[in-house]
Amino acid sequence: MNVGAFSWKQEGVISLWRYKEFPKKFGGWHLSGNDAGIKSLLALLQLLADNPSVFRTVKTTPPSASLLRVPNFQQGNAPWVAPSKLHLQCAPPEAPDTWEFPAELEPATLTVGGAFLPELVSALEGIPKGKGDFCIGRAGQSSSRLCFWWWLGAA
Repeated sequence: MNVGAFSWKQEGVISLWRYKEFPKKFGGWHLSGNDAGIKSLLALLQLLADNPSVFRTVKTTPPSASLLRVPNFQQGNAPWVAPSKLHLQCAPPEAPDTWEFPAELEPATLTVGGAFLPELVSALEGIPKGKGDFCIGRAGQSSSRLCFWWWLGAA
């Protein structure tokens, strides 16, 4: 068992939320984070990829008014909900096409398989570089997609 996954300590800020209205256009989860938070999340993903039987809990921070203006849904005033934590785990190697991100709020739980892991890592790496405004996830399942937004020092 990979003890590194158990010794991981979160740093920085990760914001995760869902909008309450217009699920066809703004459905799914939305994520951003400061540089330290993204770096910490990337380190955790690497540890979890090495030990897919383990999940870890990431403390999430509700999006600030400034962060909500990045996607600018209803000029940043759209109703939203945010979990206080995210359970993150990697699927076993025999399930590489796994992408499970149900709508349950507490805790939000993302299980990602090896086929989606490079795309998730790339999307997270883009946040500190100002990249965003796109989603990943299983095609045809907008409620489980994950949308990425750049960080403006919003928390």
